[in-house]
Amino acid sequence: MKTRNIFPKLALAIVLASVHSAGVYAADFNGTATATVIVPLSISEDTVMNFGSLGAGPAGGTVVLDQADGVTPSGDVNIIGGGQLSGDFTITGDPSQSYTISYGPGQLDTSPASTPMNLTAINSNASGVIGAGGTESIIVGATLNVNGGQPAGSYSTAFSSPYTITINYP
Repeated sequence: MKTRNIFPKLALAIVLASVHSAGVYAADFNGTATATVIVPLSISEDTVMNFGSLGAGPAGGTVVLDQADGVTPSGDVNIIGGGQLSGDFTITGDPSQSYTISYGPGQLDTSPASTPMNLTAINSNASGVIGAGGTESIIVGATLNVNGGQPAGSYSTAFSSPYTITINYP
């Protein structure tokens, strides 16, 4: 009869020992995590790029507008008067953050559509740092490809395909 009482007591002792020993090897820790949310980038156009008035001969050519409002014609293209302006944009973002810039070409056309001129080789800084006030100014120039015998008219990317400026945090 005594052996009968020993088995339940022995089983209870084994269960208690296993519960107690598991607690000795277990530990909990509350870890810490952090995140920083930065100001999203945005861009606005302050000055519309303007190549001014030009004349196109039968062979056509190019007009390069630099970042200082200067123009350099080549081929059979002549600049008539002034009024050339580089594009001016304001980038808004997180102060002191670096950014990169990329550009996509555009087309200038008239309304109603005629013979479009391609806007290529857009030039500006390829990167920069947002100023302490959260803004940064960029100046943009480009090359306008003028077709031979380009029809007279007022041309704009608004009638065809605007060029793109893409800014990113690296």
